[in-house]
Amino acid sequence: MADSPSVDFQNQLIATLVTSTGGLQGMTEAAEKGKWEVGTAFVPKKEQQVVPTGGGGFGMLAYSPKDRKQAAWKFIEFCGKAENSAYWTLTTGYLPVINAAVDEPDLKKRLANDPNFSTAVKQLDIVRKEDEVRLMVPNANILIYTGLQKIWANNTPAKQVFTDVAGQLKKATDKVRKNIEKHV
Repeated sequence: MADSPSVDFQNQLIATLVTSTGGLQGMTEAAEKGKWEVGTAFVPKKEQQVVPTGGGGFGMLAYSPKDRKQAAWKFIEFCGKAENSAYWTLTTGYLPVINAAVDEPDLKKRLANDPNFSTAVKQLDIVRKEDEVRLMVPNANILIYTGLQKIWANNTPAKQVFTDVAGQLKKATDKVRKNIEKHV
């Protein structure tokens, strides 16, 4: 398996990948520079179509001093302005953090003229939030992706892999449970 599917894609070593929209601008620039085409599509459907979304997010620790909370809130407000969210989307490819951003003139034009940038926005009706274990448990992504690679690369039965990964995630969650509960 590739160390970086995104890098391999940009170097035209692989033809397809499922990845974050956060790399879309870089992939678009690589395609333009290399004079090849890149395209996006909805996540494939079998019985039900859902699209995971996630990433980080903003938060404040409950026990932070009041002045720190106020400063954090000002930053969150700044990021939540439609024009700033639109700028973020245009420069990265990440989804807008607020719905109103899609009505900002530059982003609206990009979404209308570039089907690659509009794919993720069009999928928002079928999005579900990501599992919180990915955000709160160290190395959860590694456990999940390693399991998926066993299915893809080794043809290991999915039920066996998912049972193993679930057990590993439970153990990893139990190690940090007290710290998580203290902060939420």
